[in-house]
Amino acid sequence: KGYYLGLDKALAGAGLQGKVKAVTLNDGSTLSDMSGAGAPQLWAAGEYDAVTEYLKGDVTQLLALAARVARSGAITWLSNRGKPQSVRTKKLITVEECFRIPTPDTSWMSNPPSRVSFVDWVPNWAARVGH
Repeated sequence: KGYYLGLDKALAGAGLQGKVKAVTLNDGSTLSDMSGAGAPQLWAAGEYDAVTEYLKGDVTQLLALAARVARSGAITWLSNRGKPQSVRTKKLITVEECFRIPTPDTSWMSNPPSRVSFVDWVPNWAARVGH
């Protein structure tokens, strides 16, 4: 549809547990607002278990979401206005296949995301997806 759909919103739409928000630090304290943006700093500070706990949650919940979408044939979520939204899919597809889908009309958006922005952090991404 042309806009971002965050993992937490997709997990909630599928009735699955949300992303890991709280992790235990080396000193025994709890960081209750963990996010991917903080992972590099925590890793550099030696908080390997906390970062691994967070990333494990992302991976396991994404896998659970993929299984749910594969079974149901749709991904569902609530819009920011609280309206149910969904996109049907016949099967899960690869990143390379995603790049073959025609881009949606985002002319109505003031700051539309690009497909490249989703993979630009991956080294040599263009060669990997045949782009």
